[in-house]
Amino acid sequence: MIEKFEYSLQTIFNLFKGDKPNFNIKGDLNSITTSSEEAREGSLFIPLRGNRDGHQFIKNALEKGATSFLFEKKNEFLSFLSPEELNKGIEVRNTLQALGKLSKFHRNRFFPYIICITGSSGKTTTKEIIGKCVSYLGDDNLVITEKNYNNEIGLPFTLFRINKNTKVCVLELGMNHRYEISRMVNLVNPHSVLVTNVGPCHIENLGSIKDIAKAKAEIIEGINRQNVYFPGDIEYKDIFINKSKKYKSNFYTFSVANSKYLKVLDKSSTGFELEIFNKKINWNLPVQKVLDNLVGSIELLVNEGFNKDGIFEGLEKYKSANKRNVLIERSIKIIDDTYNANPDSMVSSIDSLIQIAGENNSYAILGDMKELGNFSKRYHKEIGNYCSKRNISGLFTFGSDSIHIYTEYNKNSKNSYHFENNAENINELVNKVLDIVKKGNVILVKGSRSMKMERIVEALEKAID
Repeated sequence: MIEKFEYSLQTIFNLFKGDKPNFNIKGDLNSITTSSEEAREGSLFIPLRGNRDGHQFIKNALEKGATSFLFEKKNEFLSFLSPEELNKGIEVRNTLQALGKLSKFHRNRFFPYIICITGSSGKTTTKEIIGKCVSYLGDDNLVITEKNYNNEIGLPFTLFRINKNTKVCVLELGMNHRYEISRMVNLVNPHSVLVTNVGPCHIENLGSIKDIAKAKAEIIEGINRQNVYFPGDIEYKDIFINKSKKYKSNFYTFSVANSKYLKVLDKSSTGFELEIFNKKINWNLPVQKVLDNLVGSIELLVNEGFNKDGIFEGLEKYKSANKRNVLIERSIKIIDDTYNANPDSMVSSIDSLIQIAGENNSYAILGDMKELGNFSKRYHKEIGNYCSKRNISGLFTFGSDSIHIYTEYNKNSKNSYHFENNAENINELVNKVLDIVKKGNVILVKGSRSMKMERIVEALEKAID
């Protein structure tokens, strides 16, 4: 990652209260990066510790032209630097925390309206919806989380994009452990936050749905005396209410049934006919769960004073993000929902499949759901049972944990096939799909990110005319 970063080295040195008496590096910074390969003249290189320790790439960053770097005291890789090279460094206690501190320093120089979004599922779609709703302000005035920059490394790089022209910043916050959201939101100091839901995503690390709710509620810690939005039926609602009161923040609940601004007029295989602000709109995204987050987005924006006409115009332009419930038109239609998966989003996608195809024309290729730990078998079995209850026409499972989807589905339904996760089996799976699924039918492809289910979509696209 690399981003524009225009500061003097003395400012950065002073920020970390450096006491090196001979710090006298000349020149200003123009960029900040965590990748030595992206370093250039004027870069500040931040070596992070992960699968590999970024300190071992400091020399490479300097060779690429980096002006300075941060480092942690007594790191073993510092011994490979010459005294001249080491003199270009600024010592910090922890480089990841230092990255966050730099982003907070930068963010606090400006005054955009900031919205933060989290949830077990639906947060990226909600971010995209809100981003489109405020697009009337102009792209140059907006900063919106890109790609998967929703963690403790990506968030700072999004904050570095804020400048004097930024009017609104829409940020997605992800997590897989407690206190990650707490650390991130305290860098941001948002004006309002929205929680999409609480479900068994990352339960392997967090242990229970209640602990997941506590982790998501950490987003409230950064918005003292501001506004919190969450669904009326959210799991462990009392956690969000009590935390809002503790931080003296207003809280608002939302649902399609109780919306002041949105009504569902009709439902079809292509989506929904909606009435928003007393005007009709065709919402071409046949995912019922998204409607809840759409309602939450609209109510937040209206309450916070955004222009209704601008919001409506943005919703008319909205299209689903890549690999999130994208319908690929072939003789056999493919729903590409391969971006990620957890139990809640699996259920939502199966419902969407039935809405698009009907029970008699619906098939699914489902991969493993990761980060469920000891709960994996239970939740995979629940998805298999749900597929059976919804009477989908046929099921193909791919991976190791998904065997439990297959076996549970087979208790009450047939026409199912399981494949282990390897490249050779993808062609075999596709051939079986071509044998079973007829023209005019619809097939859903979904699994966790690490399963790379897009490989199956790509193979299907080549095989189906």
